[in-house]
Amino acid sequence: MYGLRFSIKYKSFMMSGNHVPGSYKFVDLNRFRHITGNDEDLKKIMLHKYIDTVARWGTDLYAAMDRADIEGMRRVLHQMKPHLTMIGSEYLEKMMTELHELCHVGESEMTEIRRITTMFHDLVPEMTRELEKEYDKTTG
Repeated sequence: MYGLRFSIKYKSFMMSGNHVPGSYKFVDLNRFRHITGNDEDLKKIMLHKYIDTVARWGTDLYAAMDRADIEGMRRVLHQMKPHLTMIGSEYLEKMMTELHELCHVGESEMTEIRRITTMFHDLVPEMTRELEKEYDKTTG
């Protein structure tokens, strides 16, 4: 059930016009800009931190999955979700919510947990590029 629901959401997102050329697929920084008050220095510091952190989270999540460490995955997911919200990554936030729900079910959902975790892990480089692009704008 989880996998079908997520697959439909993923296909719908990727087929939608929400990501037109020149815009970001996975990051909508309007909320982020509002939170930082458009303070360029604060934005630069936070973006730099996110770029480093997102890559680490993706690696940590994938490593916990490889060990079938459900509790470790839940810890990483718990850290990630508010940050994904702050940078306006609604799609990845929803992915993490679904993955978190599956982790609560436990190892019986391990096949689906692996599928979604792998999908997230594969999307991290693109999300990182989007954040780097925005970071480059702040460093001008």
